[in-house]
Amino acid sequence: CFTSGGGAFLIPYFIMLMLCGIPLLVLEFGLGQYVRAGPLEAFRKICPIFKGTGLATVMISFVLTTYYNVIIAWALFYLFASMQSELPWDSCGNWWNTPNCFSHDDYRSLNGTVKPNDTVSSTEEYFNRRVLQISDGIGNPGEMRWELFGLLIVSWVIVYLCLFKGLKTS
Repeated sequence: CFTSGGGAFLIPYFIMLMLCGIPLLVLEFGLGQYVRAGPLEAFRKICPIFKGTGLATVMISFVLTTYYNVIIAWALFYLFASMQSELPWDSCGNWWNTPNCFSHDDYRSLNGTVKPNDTVSSTEEYFNRRVLQISDGIGNPGEMRWELFGLLIVSWVIVYLCLFKGLKTS
């Protein structure tokens, strides 16, 4: 909670959201509705030199969509993993855990007062060592995560199914 300033971050965030974010969003919506075209054509109609601005918004949207689909793939991984009788990230007795693993039950047995040094929570180890299977360093790139790749394909199929008939169906 206190990392990166805690709640103090929200004050400048909401100030900038009110001063810049929402007005620019309304401006972009209004521009698209007035011109009745996508970003490339809309900015080109205003001024041909602004076509790059429309291209930049399309490229940024593509990069963000790609990144968020990776997060959706992780969420799908957790969804399928949570269908087990015992949650795999709840304990330290799994093949991906290290000797420094510390579960929530271990922490609760200490009345939540002290967390031993150099410990890693079982949930953090599950994400880093089971889901991502992060390697030791750049010299060891690891192997292809086929289950995550398959879930990434599933997330793109979900996006396609939501959009293939256009806005009138979603």
